[in-house]
Amino acid sequence: MRIVLTNDDGIEAPGLLAARRALERVGDVITVAPDRNRSGVGRSISFGRSLHVEEVEMADGVTGYACSGTPVDCVRLVAL
Repeated sequence: MRIVLTNDDGIEAPGLLAARRALERVGDVITVAPDRNRSGVGRSISFGRSLHVEEVEMADGVTGYACSGTPVDCVRLVAL
């Protein structure tokens, strides 16, 4: 099973690592989260501006992806 993991607290949020570790037991996890805290705009979609994605090494050494958009934008990028 392939699992897309995102949040609204940003790629460096400690809870994201804990969630990924738990989900890795049941499938392949790709972590794509906003490049900074986006609390309060979690259901927003970016229109009319470019989104940037950067491969990042997360705190435990696993590769993740930081997106300049919202959590919805992160999921949309993975789905493309």
